Amino acid sequence: TDTFEHRLIVWDTPVPEDNQPAHIFSRMGGGIEPDTLKNLRSVLVVNGRCYLDDFDNDRVFIFDSELPKDGDVPIVISNIGGGIEPDTFNGPIDIAATDTHLLVTDFNNDRILIYDTLELVDGMAPCGMIDCASRGNQIRPDCLRKPRDLFISDKYIYVTGFYTDRLLIFDRKDVLGDGA
Repeated sequence: TDTFEHRLIVWDTPVPEDNQPAHIFSRMGGGIEPDTLKNLRSVLVVNGRCYLDDFDNDRVFIFDSELPKDGDVPIVISNIGGGIEPDTFNGPIDIAATDTHLLVTDFNNDRILIYDTLELVDGMAPCGMIDCASRGNQIRPDCLRKPRDLFISDKYIYVTGFYTDRLLIFDRKDVLGDGA
């Protein structure tokens, strides 16, 4: 991602060479307003779909292809259903997946939302969340303040805390269940 230029740059090889042309994805089509990505932070490609966060616009885009092209119309996820307050993303900044779960780091809400499907629709309620945010100025060992990066291994879920300068490690089975 080219965060501050609000674009995604993709090369066709794992190690691009000097002057190798790239596919650059920077604008949205199809009537989505505003029609630009703002502060793109992460990209996830899984099961033939591409997921992009749109940090400053508080939404996630899902494309039905591995490589979005300018003008492609995505599924837009900005509203969280099921009574979780606030009911919208507030700075989605990273996305990760297992075979059956999609996790979205909701930076400004100090949480990670867990969905039990990769087929999200707007307003869908998460099946759970990692939410151990501190209140006030108290810093606890499990404090999750401004979670930034997310990685899922076979056994663990790793989360970096931007404001706490720490790496939190959660047992994947405890968080996602037996079929994780």
